[in-house]
Amino acid sequence: MTPKERAQYLCDERDYDWTVKLLTTRLINSNLKMWRHNWQWHKNSGSHFALVKVRPLQVVEDICVFGLNGVNYYPQMEQRD
Repeated sequence: MTPKERAQYLCDERDYDWTVKLLTTRLINSNLKMWRHNWQWHKNSGSHFALVKVRPLQVVEDICVFGLNGVNYYPQMEQRD
């Protein structure tokens, strides 16, 4: 990969990341009274394989939590080695 191609790839990756954050921000602002918090899901492998030629694989998903008077949280406990 030439330096010019690498610079273009990095630019595309940053543009995509910025776009995802913009959409998450718009979603939160659409119902600010009910928005409680965000989670980030770091995946083990990327998704959207069909679009790999036009954008990088998505390895982080934003999860927006909305609720009226607080949100119940039920943690999933598991044993660690």
